[in-house]
Amino acid sequence: VSEQHFDFYLYDIQNGPRGISWIASGVGLLRFDETQASFKLYQHDPADPYSLSNNQIKAVCLDPEFPERYLWVGTQSGGLNLFDVELETFRHYTTRDGLPSNHVSAILIDDKGLVWLATDNGLTKIAIDRETHEVKRVRSYDRRDGLHGNDFTFYYGQNATKTVHGELIFSGPKGFNIFHPDHIKENPHAPSVAISDVRINYEPVRLGTVDSPLQKHIKFTEHIELPCDRNTLTFEMVALDYRAPGRNRYAYKMEGYDKAWIDNHTKRSAHYTRLPWGDYTFRVRAANSDGIWNEQGASLRITITPPWWRTGWAYVVYTLFFLGSLYALRRYETNRQQHRHQAELSRVEAERLKELDGLKSQFFANVSHEFRTPLTLILGQVESVLSQIRSEGMKQKLRMAARNGKQLRRMINQLLDLAKIDAGNMALRAAPGNIVPLLRQLTGVFESLAVQKNIALQFESQRDELSVYYEREKMESTMYNVLSNALKFTPDGGSIRVQLTVDKDPASLKRQNTDRCLLMTVQDTGIGIPENHLPHIFNRFYQIDASHTREQEGTGIGLALTKELVELHGGKMTLESEEGVGTTVTIRLPLGSDHLKPEQMVEGAPSRRASAFDDQEPVHSNEQPTTPPSPIPTGRPGKEREIILIAEDNADMRSYIADHLRDSYTLLLAANGEEGLAQAQEAIPDLIVTDVMMPKVDGHQLTNRLRRDQKTYHIPVIMVTARAGDEERIEGLERGADAYLTKPFSPRELQVRVRKLIEMRNQLRQRFSAATVIKPSKAEVPSMDQAFLKQVIVVVEDHLQDPQFGLDRLAEAVNMSTSQLHRKLKAIIDQTPGQLIRGMRLQRAADLIVQQAGTIAQIAYQVGFGSQAHFTKMFRKQFGCTPTKYPKRKSA
Repeated sequence: VSEQHFDFYLYDIQNGPRGISWIASGVGLLRFDETQASFKLYQHDPADPYSLSNNQIKAVCLDPEFPERYLWVGTQSGGLNLFDVELETFRHYTTRDGLPSNHVSAILIDDKGLVWLATDNGLTKIAIDRETHEVKRVRSYDRRDGLHGNDFTFYYGQNATKTVHGELIFSGPKGFNIFHPDHIKENPHAPSVAISDVRINYEPVRLGTVDSPLQKHIKFTEHIELPCDRNTLTFEMVALDYRAPGRNRYAYKMEGYDKAWIDNHTKRSAHYTRLPWGDYTFRVRAANSDGIWNEQGASLRITITPPWWRTGWAYVVYTLFFLGSLYALRRYETNRQQHRHQAELSRVEAERLKELDGLKSQFFANVSHEFRTPLTLILGQVESVLSQIRSEGMKQKLRMAARNGKQLRRMINQLLDLAKIDAGNMALRAAPGNIVPLLRQLTGVFESLAVQKNIALQFESQRDELSVYYEREKMESTMYNVLSNALKFTPDGGSIRVQLTVDKDPASLKRQNTDRCLLMTVQDTGIGIPENHLPHIFNRFYQIDASHTREQEGTGIGLALTKELVELHGGKMTLESEEGVGTTVTIRLPLGSDHLKPEQMVEGAPSRRASAFDDQEPVHSNEQPTTPPSPIPTGRPGKEREIILIAEDNADMRSYIADHLRDSYTLLLAANGEEGLAQAQEAIPDLIVTDVMMPKVDGHQLTNRLRRDQKTYHIPVIMVTARAGDEERIEGLERGADAYLTKPFSPRELQVRVRKLIEMRNQLRQRFSAATVIKPSKAEVPSMDQAFLKQVIVVVEDHLQDPQFGLDRLAEAVNMSTSQLHRKLKAIIDQTPGQLIRGMRLQRAADLIVQQAGTIAQIAYQVGFGSQAHFTKMFRKQFGCTPTKYPKRKSA
């Protein structure tokens, strides 16, 4: 053995029973058996937790109670080992068990079985449970307890011994210390312990603030609740033992987070970083300087709330979302199956509709062709008769018929052109020609209308000659639609500019094999188009304003057809507009013939067939003045004629209605509902004829406002419309219309309707015209007229004694002009305001005479007559006798 381990350092040796000796060496624990003269070496094995903790053995000591079974082994850096000789296993005690150091240089056991260790950090006394061999109590001593120093390590040899009197001797570099263990008095009292402070996220906690988790000191707080973002905690603790406070020891545990108690030695703080959300209990224990522990300790319950996405409500939402997702997935799958089925049905339906649409389009085209034959015959006969008649009045009527017939023919032609485009039968027969004179001529056709509307119409061209392949008929139709729209939507005093240029930008028409094109712009200062309508402006039958009150009529096919015709020429049409500023229409036509197919080109100059301008007379405004010429009375001489108001936005229709009524009535004309309402309130007509669809205020709105106004409530209304549906008719009647005429209507029907309504109103007035006093309770008239009569009677009764009270003051009291009041009372009771006032005064006088309320003179003055003679004259005229004879006649 000595040859094999010649470099041994032998530090200690113990002679055990039965010739067994234990040697502490630098390479492990040696066992020497004298009887067999053999050695056995025990060393550290990292793979075996029950092997020696370190190979540097500094001291060995037999256990006095079980010397044959247990051996205490001190190592240089592995702490204290308890060696079970029978099992050949080692049990380790280190600083985790309370030792001040893992360097043990000497081991002694006193008379009470307590183990004393010499370390490089003082002396340590350990009480061991003999049954479980667990450390019961550890007590360390150092210079503060009277030792000459803290380092009791020797590199060679034994540095501790026990005397026969039980005294222990430990030596060190500066000498030795000798003491008897029984003379060392311990502190038997377990110290009280408290949690003295807490810091959250490294910040101290203020007491009593709104957002503070502590409303009182931590010592008196049992529970705190913290949000999930305030989960880094530092606790301060203190043991209330002052014999050696610096040597008080602490242990803590966070229940719910720590699995075992943490020995904090003498450190007085515990730190936890980012605790997960949940419920915890922080517990702390303390021991005094002699190792007496307070097992009860102190505690603090802590709740860290979860983030919002981990709360109970969040899980409810997650559950609902999950269930909703399952439901949505189920619905999606169901809808997908339904959509698939619906798509199949839609495909079948689309094919059926396509076939049906083709049949309808063919039928529509055929019918439109059939319309042209009778329409041509009608226009031919009208023009033939027009050339033979000399009466200017009859010529005016025939011109109106011809003008509207041509407008109808133009609309039919546009519809036929759209049908041809849809069917692919619209052929282009383009020929080269100078387009500048044509566009200048077409612009000039609209000059007269522009002059009448005070609109500045300008034509500008950079060149006098621009050769373009075009078909004249289609180009005329394109120019007519663009210019007519510009004039229609440009107010009086505006301007329209037609400009021709050559665009040299190669990118302007990328789809054509040319780098040049004719650029025609028509720019107006009209009302403009709202931005949200611009994407749909070229859609067929699309109208920006489809209401009853739109300013301009139209079918919505003009721009759609124009765009199709331009693209048929290989061009492009765009539109830019700003509401309230104006609109610019841009048409680009490529120069040359590369963009055309051979069958689309013809030789010679562009031919001219029927075009849109054939249906357009020298363009002029067909507006008639709102006030017609004074009619010639046909009734009895001196008879006042009834007033009829005609509210119609179409000038020809307005003139047509007026022509059939002007011989019998006084007429007022209005071009829209707003103007008609103003005239009705001013003139109080006897009857109103109104169209349903009018600008600003339509016929329904006009009727509704008339019925809400006390001045005009009684006026009969005849409503005229092109819509013949029952719903339209019922709506008009519900709004208060008295009669309904559907276009086209017979002039005779119009005359009969007007005459009968006026006769019914006259009969109603005649029922009350003979009455002396009009009492509201007996007036069988509409409720608003009854309220008006009651108001008038109350005003007159309040002023019966005032001889100066007359028409002017009565009109002022009921908020009307004298003419309006006169017309209103004549329409209701067929009496003038003067007749009503005089009749009520005479009736009051008659009642007073019967009651003998005074003399005749007194009664005359009391009812507002300034002269008794005049009173007697009016009384005789009213009652057929003098005031003095009236009581006898009354009794008789």
